[in-house]
Amino acid sequence: MAIVRKLTLVFACFVATVLIDTSPTSAQGTPAVAGTGIEIPFDMGPRGHILVNVSLNGHEPVPFALDTGAGRTVVNQARLSALGLEERSSTDTVQGAHGQFEMGLTDVGSLSVGGAALGALELGTMDLTNVEGDDMTLFGVLGFDVLSRFDLTLDFVSNTVVLHPLAADPDDCAVCQGEIWVPFDLLGGTHIEIEVSISDQPIAAILDTGSGRTGMNRLAATAIGVELPATVPGGHAAGLKVGELKLGSSVLARDVIVGVVDLPVFAALGFADEPAMLLGTGTLAGRRVGISYGLRRLSVE
Repeated sequence: MAIVRKLTLVFACFVATVLIDTSPTSAQGTPAVAGTGIEIPFDMGPRGHILVNVSLNGHEPVPFALDTGAGRTVVNQARLSALGLEERSSTDTVQGAHGQFEMGLTDVGSLSVGGAALGALELGTMDLTNVEGDDMTLFGVLGFDVLSRFDLTLDFVSNTVVLHPLAADPDDCAVCQGEIWVPFDLLGGTHIEIEVSISDQPIAAILDTGSGRTGMNRLAATAIGVELPATVPGGHAAGLKVGELKLGSSVLARDVIVGVVDLPVFAALGFADEPAMLLGTGTLAGRRVGISYGLRRLSVE
């Protein structure tokens, strides 16, 4: 049965860490990871960010947000000097959740997360002070160019992420054991796109661990029978509660608060004319999520 109700709640802003950008050409091969994987603890930031410790050029580890909605890894421009880095150019513009941002480049000799060490990398640089706030320090964002070198288990029960070798065969996939699993596409070559459904209405969804909030465009809200106001805000999003959000034929989450907001990122992702959603970490609470970049398969238990 379709959900029909007026929107009355105020929904928090999305974090502008959905980056539309190609992966850097300097990306190295997949680092060696033991068969059992490398387990790394993470902290949940105050707005739902997955914060892991990353070391650049052998420096003391600092918090980066693990963001499946980021097309590439970036360093906070406000933290460059603390990391001993310099911005060598500022010539590109990328699309964030709320608008476009200038991005520069910097070179690092090595990047390590947990026990996985990567070689020399070209990283982006962006001003992330609007993401930090007074309650969170953020040195950067781990994006597709780093994350896609592994299969990942995101455990929202124990607050750990496990890095596994990329699987080439389902029988050897360490992250494909969830009770729910679906194939995914890499939209634009970088963003995990899956299909979810609300009230039997299919909706294209981007897995966005760079935000704690889940939100949909107005076309998705209209498709499930929501009565919308004349203007949906582009900053703060009206919120509604949906009874069930399904992944495949199984229920992923119940009583989910979903924001309805007109964001430029939907058009940039190619969803200007179709129902679409950004699936944030809040909807994954209490779950273990397996992301196999090797097999392009998402599993949930």
